[in-house]
Amino acid sequence: MNKKMIGAIMVAYVMIAMVVMATGNASASDVPTTVDYTLRGEIYIWNDDFTVGNGVSSGTGTSGDPYIIENWEIDGSVTGYGIIIEETDAYYTIRNCYVYEARDESHSAGILLSISNNATIENCTIEECDIGISIDASTNVIIDECELESNGVVETGGGDAVFTGIEIISSDNIIISSNEIINDYSESIRIWNSYDCIIESNIIFNGTEHGIDFSRSWDNIIRNNHISYCLNGLKAIGDSSGLMPVEFNTIYNNTIVNNVERGIYLYNTENNTFYFNSLIGNSENVMEYNSVLFNGAYYSNIWYDDLSSFKVGNYYDDYTGSDINGDGIGEESYPITDETSDQVNFDYYPLVEAYNGSLPQPEPTDIDLLGSILISIIPVIIILMIIKWVVNEIQKAIKIDNKKR
Repeated sequence: MNKKMIGAIMVAYVMIAMVVMATGNASASDVPTTVDYTLRGEIYIWNDDFTVGNGVSSGTGTSGDPYIIENWEIDGSVTGYGIIIEETDAYYTIRNCYVYEARDESHSAGILLSISNNATIENCTIEECDIGISIDASTNVIIDECELESNGVVETGGGDAVFTGIEIISSDNIIISSNEIINDYSESIRIWNSYDCIIESNIIFNGTEHGIDFSRSWDNIIRNNHISYCLNGLKAIGDSSGLMPVEFNTIYNNTIVNNVERGIYLYNTENNTFYFNSLIGNSENVMEYNSVLFNGAYYSNIWYDDLSSFKVGNYYDDYTGSDINGDGIGEESYPITDETSDQVNFDYYPLVEAYNGSLPQPEPTDIDLLGSILISIIPVIIILMIIKWVVNEIQKAIKIDNKKR
């Protein structure tokens, strides 16, 4: 085999590989790492006391070089807390820490941030605490890719304490993303009197109370979460005085499945927008108690969104309407009855199938189908052309070799 033949085959290999990569779904999975924890006692930092003795391994506290607290294993049963950081504007990151058994049934927490801004909590594991993570009167905090299991307390008395997996109180600009919260004994995520928060891409499973409670909070985004086997998937209760309403929250693309009482439970809420949510297998999909809010007028929420080209609502597994034109949106509205009055709200654009990440589309025409077929066979045609070119090059090389002989 001469150099020209070898070169032709190599070129063909590279070209075919490029075609396959361009048309395929290449993916790379991250290799999980094992954290080598170091056992230590509670970490308590007040003001800017970020020292080695307080568990800080590096950093200067700036946005580009935050303080780092990492790789600690903390048994919270000794003091009732794991990590407490209070009254600071320094930038810092808590990562790869394992905190457990921070319990005294009086609002203890695995990680507590109070009047503490500019924090990131990531890749931490928190188990068997009264509250997994508590953020109070703080701003600019990220909670990302943490695992929380069996936090919260089953209340047996008449106390006012509320126990949760993650709680956000009187705070703003908080991001809770890509966390896994399972087998908690109370509410999984609770935001109260807070705004401009994003709760996204969390997995919430088997909670004794509510999956996400956004009571008395406004201007938040709740999206892309999977909530199953809780008491209520989503819950919100507004202040009847109007001082702390539940309004102007946007809730979309959440999967709310097999919850014991309701998928979504709302009381004294208004002007919240719900769309692309999938409600499946819940004892009841939606319950509103929204009449006679504040000044005696009736208020309601919005159960669809007006996208650039059309309006879309939510998917309800008990929807019985039809989709005659095949655009993925039912022709009949889905009624959402207020349980305290004869008022009826509607999802005017209910989806007939659970949202899968693609916008509903009209039934394809013959031209659309032809176009799809052409697009699907183009890579095959290209590969066949490459093979034909390689065969021709090899035949030319063979003829040249024969002439030289």
